[in-house]
Amino acid sequence: MSTQKFGILGAGESEVAFDVASLREVVSLGQPPAPMPRTPAWMMGSFTLRGVQVPAVDLAGMLGLAREPAAPESGHTVAVLANKGRRFGVVVDRVGDVITLDDERLNTLDRDDDAVRLFANRVFCRSGSDRPIYVLDIEAMLAIEGMVHVSDEAGRSARAARTGNYARATTRQRAVVASAGAMTLAIDADVVREIADCHTLTEPAVAIAGYLGNHRLRNDIVPVFDALLLMGQPASKRVPEQMVILDTGQGNLALAVDHILSMVDYQPQDCLPLAGPAEQRGDTIVSGLLSRPDMPDALMLSHTALFAQETLTNIARVHAELNQDVQQRERSAVAWRRFAFLHFEAAGEFVVFMDQLEAVLAMPEKYSPLGGAGVFEGVFRHLDELVTLVDLRRLLGRDNPPNAQCQVLVVAVPAGRIGFMVDVARDIEYIEAPADSLQVHRRGSDKAAPTLAQRHHCLTSVGVGERKQYLSLLCLQALAAQLLGGQVPAGDAVCGQRPRVADAANA
Repeated sequence: MSTQKFGILGAGESEVAFDVASLREVVSLGQPPAPMPRTPAWMMGSFTLRGVQVPAVDLAGMLGLAREPAAPESGHTVAVLANKGRRFGVVVDRVGDVITLDDERLNTLDRDDDAVRLFANRVFCRSGSDRPIYVLDIEAMLAIEGMVHVSDEAGRSARAARTGNYARATTRQRAVVASAGAMTLAIDADVVREIADCHTLTEPAVAIAGYLGNHRLRNDIVPVFDALLLMGQPASKRVPEQMVILDTGQGNLALAVDHILSMVDYQPQDCLPLAGPAEQRGDTIVSGLLSRPDMPDALMLSHTALFAQETLTNIARVHAELNQDVQQRERSAVAWRRFAFLHFEAAGEFVVFMDQLEAVLAMPEKYSPLGGAGVFEGVFRHLDELVTLVDLRRLLGRDNPPNAQCQVLVVAVPAGRIGFMVDVARDIEYIEAPADSLQVHRRGSDKAAPTLAQRHHCLTSVGVGERKQYLSLLCLQALAAQLLGGQVPAGDAVCGQRPRVADAANA
């Protein structure tokens, strides 16, 4: 009768077994494994064992077993397992004994058994006990999505690379080491422009994952990103205290971290490659694990992969251009202004100055119609003020415009409030340009008998040089004033603005 040997490991309140031939060694870690980006919650990270980076799995978490949280000072016990040249570690709560069993004491589980889905295919009980111990299938564990391993070949290469006197090597690089949450990060010093305290951040201009906001550093505005979120980790619950400012080649961006720990020298062989198949790490910004005997392990960021993300570099480039513009304005003493326009559709595409609008509303479900009142469609109340509805599409010459699913642009003038019905309000655009760059190229309409609204239309431009933008502008404030019998702006004004009139060369 044949026998088999199994090593017993404790995970939570349960015990599991592995074929003793696959159990390489048991090690104790003084610090938690370094977290790995974009991995499942049960993948705790990796640690260095004799120059080899070994990924570590939380066995109880992977199997869904209940357990009490370990005390921070208790350390971690890791059993290193191997199968067909692949190696990984499992973090366990305790290490049991090695037992020898006759084959007849091993029971094979049915495929429909729940334990099979936990990578177990056999079960046995100790003598004198009816508590089951499941034998885990290492090949099934390695096949699960998100699992990471290191090859034995990588271990041999690492040992060969580290053989010899460290001081004799001539190729050295420098890295900034920082903490971010539970992670320790290393960043190539060649792309670090400076390190600064991270004070109050202003709101980001766009909603992008990891974009925390902007930081004013002397005369420049620098976009700040959460280093943890960029690595696929949950955001830190702490307010970032420091930031590492990186030069992307197109502009600067900053990574928010908790603390800067040190600046270290390292050699290429100190940066161990990430464990696992290449397809599992193709989109990560982590190039490996920086491991030195005199420092805690740190995840090495790949600034090349980071700067290859177009969203980040575009934001860095835009801020660099804005910072340059500000510096040029200060040197030239030209007054600049932030023009704000709302784009909308109403029998065509137009813009209106944002400061002319009191509100942008959905079409009210209930309003009082004004039958036979000329251009006025009805009235409704908004914030205890009476608003008169006017269908701007009719005023622009469209016949029988649709009444459903439209929006209302509310304009206030001294004589009252007009709600202009439009097809849809699109988006708000901000244009930074010299304050006197607003130009009028054409007023009114080329039609023989323009409508009232068409007479308040202007083809305008804002900005200078390559940044000049042409806009189809409707002066709703002047139109509202005329509809209510009030005064309109003077003839040389456009919506209350004093523009430059374009000459023939620019028209």
